[in-house]
Amino acid sequence: MNKPRLSLICPTRDRTANIQRLIENIVNTVHNIENIELLFACDSDDATSMYFINQQRNKYPTFNIRYYYRERSEWLNRDYYNWLTEKATGEFCWLMGDDLIFAINQWDRIVLDALDNFLKDKKDRIAYVNVQSDTPNPPGIDYKFSGFPVISKEAINTLGFFMIPELPSWCGDYLLPLLYGNDKVNRMINIEKVILSHISSHTQKVLGDNITYRLGLICNKYNSPKIADAWKKEKLNPCIDLLVTHIAIKQETDKQKHSRQDQDRIQWEQERALRDSQRTLWMTKINDIKKRKARHINLITYELVNLRHELVEIKRITDTDERRDKTGLAERNIKYIEDFGTNLSNLFEAEIKVWEEKLLTLKTEDKKYG
Repeated sequence: MNKPRLSLICPTRDRTANIQRLIENIVNTVHNIENIELLFACDSDDATSMYFINQQRNKYPTFNIRYYYRERSEWLNRDYYNWLTEKATGEFCWLMGDDLIFAINQWDRIVLDALDNFLKDKKDRIAYVNVQSDTPNPPGIDYKFSGFPVISKEAINTLGFFMIPELPSWCGDYLLPLLYGNDKVNRMINIEKVILSHISSHTQKVLGDNITYRLGLICNKYNSPKIADAWKKEKLNPCIDLLVTHIAIKQETDKQKHSRQDQDRIQWEQERALRDSQRTLWMTKINDIKKRKARHINLITYELVNLRHELVEIKRITDTDERRDKTGLAERNIKYIEDFGTNLSNLFEAEIKVWEEKLLTLKTEDKKYG
């Protein structure tokens, strides 16, 4: 089996009918099945989906279908899309949902031809494809953006993310054209054809299903529009600078205008600038994770204090049976919260470790180039 070029990134939960529809639709409309791999992200408690995906893999042995599972999370961008792109082997990652189908035939050929034509003179391999669907723009957004974009792995590796991780889900997709389509970066491709059709599970229409409702609640819970505005003000320009630096490095390397000594010096300076930009961005991520950890641990500590206070009061009860029953329940609750806090802390530490290891690779590069 050849290495795929397109990695379709698709979270799912308890929707086997959608999984079957999506897989059958892909098989019936794709130009070359070897062009693609389909990656599902499942919740660890969703055994039904994992079992069903295995059945589909056996049914379509030439179709590269894989699934990965993790603890359930409200953070769709960070904990599903970005996490799953780390497993992807394709040159380009395509954000998908299990409630989508491809509306035209040979969509892989259309997208890959557009990418190849666009990137033929661009050694940086940075690309964002504005894939059109029948999903309408949200109110107030009057420019083209894609809710289901294709982004090159080179761009993802340069920035350290596929979808903006500071946002749970909504409000991040319409920021990406500002990142890739501005005059400095200029790496956005528009495909005018409607390639994807959005069929909600519960209404069989573009909008209005239970998932849309749940994502709306999460958006309101975290105030995603406010987070998006803050990201636009604080992090958009640093990310643009990171891409511009990457593009400049590749362009300079390709031009071969200067002597080898001058080229080595220029490349060293540009790679150092790239590492410095990456270091700043990744340290910001680590600090953000540590702040989230501190907030959660504070809440858990507060809950434990209350439960232990309740336990003290329970032990003052004179009735032996009542005291024993209530003491046992209170102690079990305390143990549950303590274990939950430990597991949550470990998850945060594991996420911090990932980014700290990325920083260590930059230190290794610093030593390599002096």
